[in-house]
Amino acid sequence: MGPEGMLVVVAVGSASSVVSDLAYRLGFAKVPSTVLSRVEELVERGVFDEAALTWALTIKQTRFFRQPGQYDVLSEFLRCWRGRGESRVCRIWCAACSTGQEAYSAAAVALAAGVPAKVLGTDVDALALEAARVGRYREEELEHVPPVYRWCLRRVGRAVEVVEELRGLVEFRKLNLACDDFPEADVVFCRNVLIYFRREVAERVVEKIAGCLSPGGLLFLGEGETLGPRGLDLGFEAQTDGALRYVRLDAERGRVLECG
Repeated sequence: MGPEGMLVVVAVGSASSVVSDLAYRLGFAKVPSTVLSRVEELVERGVFDEAALTWALTIKQTRFFRQPGQYDVLSEFLRCWRGRGESRVCRIWCAACSTGQEAYSAAAVALAAGVPAKVLGTDVDALALEAARVGRYREEELEHVPPVYRWCLRRVGRAVEVVEELRGLVEFRKLNLACDDFPEADVVFCRNVLIYFRREVAERVVEKIAGCLSPGGLLFLGEGETLGPRGLDLGFEAQTDGALRYVRLDAERGRVLECG
């Protein structure tokens, strides 16, 4: 998802009623006016398939290594993970992952760091997840991939495809942040999605992330998104050296876990 001109969804006529109902179930308070018009046009043409409407309603503004500073922080976190001698797999959850570039980027960082990891990419959009599982993108996507990570994509004609070694680290699953259970994780990417939720939904999502994130784990938000004072109440410490991230405090020691 990503910022555009916003319009509060209200039911006006049958098409808007359908869109409003779907947006409410997804937790949205706002959708871009251009997106709203596109979905209403589908409904007026007789398209009521939820997968198709969800595809049209959600925003596919994503790319490989978006907000690159966050992946630098992830790399350092994984270096510390390895230095502490963690024996278990690092669980990385990319919420609202759209067509998968974010999840594959995180997997590439984990693979390069030499840390056993499992990346879960979730989205409410079933069609976007199908595209993510295919893992084939326009060749222009390479422009966003740092040279050190370009091994993760191979050229196929005028497209690029995620290599099998990387694909094996990533699972994609449908999940509605507004109502479904959250997976346990050591790192969570939840970027550029909270701004679209109704306030009570956004607060509930953050509370549930606090409950599923391990002590010392990282939460990454989108550009311009913050937890505000509520973050500390939920046991998060904001760290601003490098890219902003929130670290889940160790509940017993009241501090961030140390790097080994």
